[in-house]
Amino acid sequence: MLRRSSPRPLVRSLFGACVGLATLGAAGSARAGDADRFTITTVGAPKRHTLCSNIALFDTGLDARVAVVRGRTSAGTIVRNFVDVGLENATVTGCSGKCSAKITKKGGAPNKGFAEFEIDIDNDAPLGNATLVLHYLGGGQGKYKLDIIRDTRVDAVTGGPLASTSDRVTLQGAGLNGVKADNVSVPGPGSLLVAAQSSSALELGLKSRSCSAGPKEITLAIDGAPGCRVIMVNLSVARHASCPSGGGDPGPSDPGKVTVGGSSKPNLLPNLATPVTLIRRIGAVVPTTGGAASKVPSTLCAGLEIDTPTDVDVPALTWGVTGVDAEDLSDAFKVVLIDPSDGDRVLATLNVPDGFPAGTPMLTTEGYAGRPTTLRLVLNPRFQIGTTTETKVGCFTAPGTDPDLDPQKLAVRVDPDDDVDEGSGENDNDLPF
Repeated sequence: MLRRSSPRPLVRSLFGACVGLATLGAAGSARAGDADRFTITTVGAPKRHTLCSNIALFDTGLDARVAVVRGRTSAGTIVRNFVDVGLENATVTGCSGKCSAKITKKGGAPNKGFAEFEIDIDNDAPLGNATLVLHYLGGGQGKYKLDIIRDTRVDAVTGGPLASTSDRVTLQGAGLNGVKADNVSVPGPGSLLVAAQSSSALELGLKSRSCSAGPKEITLAIDGAPGCRVIMVNLSVARHASCPSGGGDPGPSDPGKVTVGGSSKPNLLPNLATPVTLIRRIGAVVPTTGGAASKVPSTLCAGLEIDTPTDVDVPALTWGVTGVDAEDLSDAFKVVLIDPSDGDRVLATLNVPDGFPAGTPMLTTEGYAGRPTTLRLVLNPRFQIGTTTETKVGCFTAPGTDPDLDPQKLAVRVDPDDDVDEGSGENDNDLPF
């Protein structure tokens, strides 16, 4: 409306002002409302691997870099006035060409805008400083600081169970010399000590005897990377023989919790098993003589004979929730799979009536009602279109089958009714894909 009713110089001036406001996140030179923020979370971090979940408020100046994990996808949101106006695309600089970014959604509300994005970081991307750059019509940019960190991981746990100060457990993996060497509490009269560490091994021992038994789940914080942790590492702690009877042993059914640098509140994170293969339509429907056909991702036709209709199993879409510091959570909540392009229509619901099962802070389900499990597909088909025959390059649904394909936009949303108090973790409950 503005372009049609205003002179071109005024349009350019107003647009430049909007882009200027949108790019203040890089410099932090103005104070924004409390809801203006930059959030980013690792997508689908496996057990014993690094998960980063951060929120930076614009009124802090965004001086600190936000950590992202090498070899993984991270999803995030920027909420700020006019951040969506004229936004064209996103890139990552300072990454030697080993990172990519894309805008997955953008929009605005009265006096507010948002942009959702994904960042993919290759396994051989350089560690350290990088920058997420939002590109705007007319050459404007918004820059947001990133810190690419290694995927610290635990491959195996050997030794134990821990009962006395002479017992040791060794965590074997990679990047473990970056784990914070903090003393942490163990349920019962005992505490955990990081005794020695190297890049490939981390040795844990007890400062004092343990009078609390059972499997323990520890969360390892990463030094210099706030909001990042190695999740869901399990070890065994035994009750020492010298403990007095009734000395606080919760019994083996109590999973217990040991946290290194963890949060005092649970954080519920959307979980999406990767790699994700969706059955989305690409481009327009092809009106063949035998019925409509739709182009779909080429990976679905891998190994098929050319121009030969074949029934193909559809890869499962596995989604759900991961709980960080949520072992004691007993609140009921739900997770939903939604279609953001259709008013956040709920496609499926995963109900969690009693929190997470003991020792299992992850719950998943598959698909949604009506999603096909097989498709009849054809690679590089020759279609009869009117009176001519045309060869189409790519993977297509067989003419006339008319399957229900995935919506063009999907998202996993945890705790949509805010049944669980997550503190600052309320800002990372959506995962669009």
